[in-house]
Amino acid sequence: MIVLLLTLMVLSVLLVPIPVGMGSFFGMILSKNKNIYLFYILFCVGISLVCLLYIPNYTNDLSRYYETMHLMQPLSSWSEFIDFSQSNSVLQYQGTNKLFNIIEYFIAKTGKFSLLPFVSTLICYLSILFPIVDLKKHKELKSSAAFILSVCLLLLFNLNFTANTMRWAMASAIFGLVSYLYFVKINRLVYVWILAIPLLFHVGIILAVALVVFVAIVHKPSIFSYVLLLAGYVLFWAYVGKDGSMGASGMFPQIASMANAYSTDFMDRNLNGMIILYLSRVAGLLLLSAASIICLGKAKAKWDGFDRLCLLQFFFVILLFNNSMIFNRYLLIVSMLSVISIGKNLAVVKISRAQIGAFLTTTSVLILCVTAYAGCKGMIFTVSRLDLIFVNVFSFFSALPNF
Repeated sequence: MIVLLLTLMVLSVLLVPIPVGMGSFFGMILSKNKNIYLFYILFCVGISLVCLLYIPNYTNDLSRYYETMHLMQPLSSWSEFIDFSQSNSVLQYQGTNKLFNIIEYFIAKTGKFSLLPFVSTLICYLSILFPIVDLKKHKELKSSAAFILSVCLLLLFNLNFTANTMRWAMASAIFGLVSYLYFVKINRLVYVWILAIPLLFHVGIILAVALVVFVAIVHKPSIFSYVLLLAGYVLFWAYVGKDGSMGASGMFPQIASMANAYSTDFMDRNLNGMIILYLSRVAGLLLLSAASIICLGKAKAKWDGFDRLCLLQFFFVILLFNNSMIFNRYLLIVSMLSVISIGKNLAVVKISRAQIGAFLTTTSVLILCVTAYAGCKGMIFTVSRLDLIFVNVFSFFSALPNF
């Protein structure tokens, strides 16, 4: 009977993927057996299909990626792509993000550019939800907590964000996934290389990667090791502040140049935009507070690498606390780690701490509902939003716009 129902669900996702995808979310939350992974995949695929019919605004980053793919279309060989990568200013800017550039190239050859936001959203949602699904599968998380934490992650990585700010969105989401996999599932130094995978999508995540590699290698940190880490952090920003780092070639000067550019908030925001920005910061800090209260409620002897990583990331994001794009972006990473940390530790702390953490997390979710709505309300699709709900999979792919 269960097999028949699951078969019918898989078939129905071909006919009405959006409703089935949304329904699969509740199946993912309520399921207590191995079928949770099927619901998880159906939800991520179903909700990501929306991006196939998304029309980017000319002010969005996605428009720039579309323009780049348009220039890639005439390239007839891999060698031409390599030459193009070395001459095109956009790809030079993305020069260290090799994997993302390759994905762009292969999608450009299809002419179906909207596959790019679909792939970005699918990767993000599969990455951010896996830790919650895994904890739920192993009965370390109740359905109510799994629901709140999953919604929180989906609001942090709302559709507008994953479809437009895709390089940073994918790098951040994959960072959360590989950090969870390494410290919770693997925890063997021979696999430390997986922690560098996010760099293939956005080199700007280097500070977070440096911290996670430090935690992975230094199992018993001392005051001296923390002093060295802090000194390296200070020296990096001293180098970033030097004019000599600007315009130089090489990976590290590029990172320094990017850090210098993102050290301020160069976005032109109106009053509503500023309110949304500060609301998102408040939500992130509430999540940070909730995770800290819960994590510090554990016996220190039971702390693992993921706990130490979260507390270290918390500390360094506070050092970044200013009106800069770097702070905004790294607060997203810390918020995501906070949600995973809450899920991982919720069952092993006193009920009073769990209640405080739940209250702060729920408050954050309510705030993120506002910020996510503000980001997504202007999204335009090739069909009306009502029709979008009832489009079948075959129509999704046959109706893809050609560029």
